[in-house]
Amino acid sequence: MGLYDEDGKNSEPYSIEAEEALLGSVFINPNVMGDVVDIITAEDFYKSNYKLIFSEMINAYNSGKIIDVLLIIEALKKKELMDEVGDEEVIYDLTEVVPTAANAVNYAQIIKDKSVQRQLIAIGEKIVRMATRGYEETDAMLDKSESMIFKIAESKQKKEIVKLSELVQSKVKRLDDGSEAKGKITGISSGFSRYDSITSGFHGSDLIILAARPAMGKTAFALNLAINVARQGKGVLIYSLEMGNEQLFDRLVASESRVRLKGIKDGTLTSEELVTLGDGLGRLSEMPIYISDSASVTMLEIKANARRLKAEGKLDFIK
Repeated sequence: MGLYDEDGKNSEPYSIEAEEALLGSVFINPNVMGDVVDIITAEDFYKSNYKLIFSEMINAYNSGKIIDVLLIIEALKKKELMDEVGDEEVIYDLTEVVPTAANAVNYAQIIKDKSVQRQLIAIGEKIVRMATRGYEETDAMLDKSESMIFKIAESKQKKEIVKLSELVQSKVKRLDDGSEAKGKITGISSGFSRYDSITSGFHGSDLIILAARPAMGKTAFALNLAINVARQGKGVLIYSLEMGNEQLFDRLVASESRVRLKGIKDGTLTSEELVTLGDGLGRLSEMPIYISDSASVTMLEIKANARRLKAEGKLDFIK
């Protein structure tokens, strides 16, 4: 399946002009390759012959060789790829497309944007086929669709280059911090000193299971953990499979305000308790806590929601 306009012509997003300008820029000033390869790969080019040319440029760059028209032509000839490129004139013409290499990074960004747009179209077509055939559960299709789009977003993020000495310094600092933090937590505090002394707090990728018999206070304890984590400015996502949002919220309010849950439910709070309740509500309104009371939520839905919140920088902890 492809994308065509009303006249039946291919209307996929691409910019031949940007591709030619980029290749010409590299021939003029090979030093721009360092910035260019941080943005695009050969696969981002639309024209297949330009993919081959840029691929050879990358090979030369990685090998520490000079990126020169003659050397690129010879490299293509050795691999018997000149027929696919066209002829030598195609490559020579690229050197005359732009007068300077000043805008090489801008050209690379245009190429990347067009490449991402084509990938989105391809994914859209996959989603259409997947949904039309209906071979999989809807939730599984949603998760696959979202995952494919997130992969494109990740590929567009610029990879940071880290000098080895920085890693050494970072490791030394962590070791020093660990030495100084003897008896202190290194993760996110749970708010319970005894728990923190055993686990050193919550750490990324931890999976913690809270288990006990019914009516032993599991939910109350878990909500206390959520509040304590949120107080530190960390985003918390709570899924409640048994209680509705309002019931869960009442428990959160009671926990944070230190007032009677029964009083909140039956409206028998004293005037002093109402003042305390108001203060607690104010604090809760500032906390980055997110709640879902969907009793039929699936792991795929939890994963999808967590992925979205994490991408938005809102999530650190799931309860």
